[in-house]
Amino acid sequence: ESDIFLAIKEIVDKISNDFHNSSINLNTILKKSGYAEDYIRSEFKKVTGKTPTMFLTEIRIKQACYLMDIYRNILSLSEIAEKCGYTDYVYFSRRFRQIMGVSPRKYMEDK
Repeated sequence: ESDIFLAIKEIVDKISNDFHNSSINLNTILKKSGYAEDYIRSEFKKVTGKTPTMFLTEIRIKQACYLMDIYRNILSLSEIAEKCGYTDYVYFSRRFRQIMGVSPRKYMEDK
């Protein structure tokens, strides 16, 4: 039982450390756990309350908000998206709106 928690902690740590990498591959990270992918995905969700993809997305969007708060006059929204692991600004904007309820531009204007 504790082995699965250790595996999930390692996945959480890996995602948390590599979220800014646009080529992060969740399937590879999950496979490295040594558990069947479907099993580790379902256990991950039981423990964290989120799918691995949603976990990654939420970390990236939180970081984007942090960068917007600090560097709004220095970095463009595209640069902020890139620093959070997004190569496609439109996709970043869609995910941002999904999590935050407003577009990145609106988020910055409201600050």
